[in-house]
Amino acid sequence: MTDTMGARSAAVSVVLNAAGRAGESPSYLSVRQLDIIANSMFLSPADLCILTLDERLRVVDANSGACHMMGGVPPARIRGNRVTDWFHAEDRKDLAGRLDALVRGSAPRVSIEARLAGPPRVKSAVRIMAFPNEVPGDEVSRVVAVLRPYVSTDTRSRKNQTLVLSEIDMRIIEGIAAGVSTKELSTELYLSKQGVEYHVSSMLKKLDVPNRAALVSKAYVLGILNARHWPPRLVAS
Repeated sequence: MTDTMGARSAAVSVVLNAAGRAGESPSYLSVRQLDIIANSMFLSPADLCILTLDERLRVVDANSGACHMMGGVPPARIRGNRVTDWFHAEDRKDLAGRLDALVRGSAPRVSIEARLAGPPRVKSAVRIMAFPNEVPGDEVSRVVAVLRPYVSTDTRSRKNQTLVLSEIDMRIIEGIAAGVSTKELSTELYLSKQGVEYHVSSMLKKLDVPNRAALVSKAYVLGILNARHWPPRLVAS
């Protein structure tokens, strides 16, 4: 399950990088454009949930992922309602305050955890990342909100798994994540092509993943790669 969540997290990070010209904010792509990018990366509807909100925090638009997360309701059921109505009563005040600050311009972006309380009445924890909407021609939407399932991970387990990788291993992961070829990696790291392949095969076994894409995804989960940086970079130790 951790590997699956890691693959989703890495793919979603790429979509979020596409959403803004400077990190995570503001958004210069519409909900539909972000949805197309997500679909092209084979993300399921539950992986990327996007809402746009007006100045009163009412939902203007919602992608298929948001409808799925809200219990499979049609878009018409979501539009026009305050986004906070879909969250647990104990979390609404804090969420509304943070989003209001974003609308007023006193906060550049918002990142907060809250619990959904809509159908099917399961209080699922999600992370909400919201930033100003600056899509050309959209005068109604003020905020783009991205909702992702929030799952805590065992930091000790991540640290132990990271320790089995060498510095060369991690530099190879960084290169793979950035799309660097095996030949280029061998030149950069003073290894033969077979040497690079040996390190890759060894890492697949150590981290129990099936292929290079899954290896990169797990690197994000383990905190080896910085999910907020593009092109991918190792997290400074």
